[in-house]
Amino acid sequence: MYGQSWTHILDIILPYPGRNFIDITPKMVEELYTPPTLFHVAQDFFASLNFTPALPPEFWQNSILEEIPGRAVLCQPSAWDFCNRHDFRIKMCTKVNHRDFITVHHELSNIHYFLSYRHHPKVFRDGANPAFHQAIGDAIGLSISTPHYLQSLNLLQKNVDDSPHDINYLFAMAADKVVFLPYALALDNWRYDLFSGRATKNMMNCHYWDLR
Repeated sequence: MYGQSWTHILDIILPYPGRNFIDITPKMVEELYTPPTLFHVAQDFFASLNFTPALPPEFWQNSILEEIPGRAVLCQPSAWDFCNRHDFRIKMCTKVNHRDFITVHHELSNIHYFLSYRHHPKVFRDGANPAFHQAIGDAIGLSISTPHYLQSLNLLQKNVDDSPHDINYLFAMAADKVVFLPYALALDNWRYDLFSGRATKNMMNCHYWDLR
């Protein structure tokens, strides 16, 4: 079992391939969702968890929430703290689809992290390491991907609660998260061995394959 993610082969590995896999894209298109709509829905989710304060006006004014015609933008989603305690932004070429629905919540979790610690000195506002922020975002992503939550937004039929749907959902989560673990372990062991001197420069490739 190896690879960063197996989600791109779900169509051939799902336990119940005859069952429709959860995808709220058509429903969002039907309900005329726009990229800003996704962020407002995500903000309502954080408000329901009593995350305060609300997003500052600068967030809505200065963030890039969708691709700007005629302007070159690196579309990799990212959240930014401009270190002045009031200017926080997201840069994302958001599309109205299921994957970006999850990504929007992930990125907004970083903004709320910044907001929660904005009154502290800068040295205390960063996570212990970048993985900490990613873990928070992934936890939020798992929370809002559940059939129950999507049903609460009327983006999923109420009758989508049978065992095959649940098993397909859990299997898809495993294909994205569980298979990453051996990949990450091999990669971090390889990096550590290089920095510690256990693996030399001329061993870099072979040592990686040995760990894998």
